[in-house]
Amino acid sequence: MWSLGVILYLMISGTTPFSGASEGKILESVKSMKYGLERKRRRRNQNVVSVWDDVSPECKNMIASLLVNKDKRLKPEQVLNHPWLKVRCKEPPLKIEVTSAIVKSLRAFRDAEKLKKAVLTYIATQLSESEIAPLRTLYKALDTNGDGSLSRDEVREALKGRADEEELAGLIISIDTDGSGSIEYNG
Repeated sequence: MWSLGVILYLMISGTTPFSGASEGKILESVKSMKYGLERKRRRRNQNVVSVWDDVSPECKNMIASLLVNKDKRLKPEQVLNHPWLKVRCKEPPLKIEVTSAIVKSLRAFRDAEKLKKAVLTYIATQLSESEIAPLRTLYKALDTNGDGSLSRDEVREALKGRADEEELAGLIISIDTDGSGSIEYNG
């Protein structure tokens, strides 16, 4: 659910909710749940305004209810019944203008290695042993040579017929947080 809050924030503002000058600062920001709905700005008719000025209070509430500590975070059923979703599901789809600034922000997010590593580290630390066990089993099944890392060939075999070479390369790059060319698991 926390990841949903991050994605929703990104989709609405075109930027990430957590920032910092280093990986450590980003992780600190993530752990402390410090983000703002007012600091993201854009220009409109020569005036600088908050991206969030046009966002409904219900949407802001949903994001705020997702980007909190686990014990206060909305459960899936609560998200589905949240007033913002209820209203959105009744209205016709929005015509959203994807500006060049949003595209630029999304590209920057894609390239934000420090943020990606910090968020993945945070998410991994939040999983319980029962949540990790099925992932460990799957990883070990895919690691056919048992060396503790998934090579491009092992991933290719697992995704046989489901991804072309270009998509496969992109997947490995996006998952390979240390840039080693393979996917490691220590557990």
